Order: sequence, then C-alpha cells, then structure tokens
Amino acid sequence: CALLISMSGFSQKKPKDYPLVKISMLHKANSDTVRMKAFVLDIYVCPPCPPGMICKPCIENNFMAVDEKPVDPMKIPLEKKLRVMTQRPDSLTIGKRYLFTLRFKSRKDGKAGDLEMVSFKPL
Repeated sequence: CALLISMSGFSQKKPKDYPLVKISMLHKANSDTVRMKAFVLDIYVCPPCPPGMICKPCIENNFMAVDEKPVDPMKIPLEKKLRVMTQRPDSLTIGKRYLFTLRFKSRKDGKAGDLEMVSFKPL
C-alpha cells in the first residue's frame, strides 16, 4: 500500500527569496540557504586513483570563491576566500562571476560551516 502526499499545499522558496550575502557577512546569515555574487578563484577536482593503487582520500570537489575580481590571486587573505563543495566544478569557469545559491552543510557555534552549491547563474 503506497501513500501519496501532495506538496501543492506547501510554499516552496524560490532562489530569489534567500538572503543575498557577501563572504564577510556569511557568519551572520540567518538562513540555511543563501545567495552570493562571487568570482570563481580556483577549482579543485579530486584526481582519479589508478586501478590497483592505494590512494589517499581527497576532499570533495570544490571551488574557491571571492567577492571581488582579484588583481593578484596570491595576495588574497584566507578570510576573503570561501570554499564551496560541488559535484559539478567543471561547470564553472575560473575568473567568471556567478550568482550562487549555497546551502550550509553544517554550522557550528554560529560560524559558517561547509557550504555546498545548490545552483548557479552566470552574471
């Protein structure tokens, strides 16, 4: 016996309903999902492990975001960078600006925890 529940009675938030934040203000966000306009500084994809080899575990695929287009990426302080986990890092382009919808994976002690990308739109 299957139970079918209609979700039409519930309001579902649209991306534009989430707060728009900057990296420096992320810790003050009062929502588990936020929007952010940011540039992609760097992209990390875990390299494949060759068959038969023992490889050390990688961190999840991710990208590094910054609020402003960097003149010199090597001089950006760590507190102005944001690591965002994603299954689709190859969908992004380094140096391009996007409007991201991001979700907190965890929040500890009121500080920003890991974030994952929900969606993105080129700007």
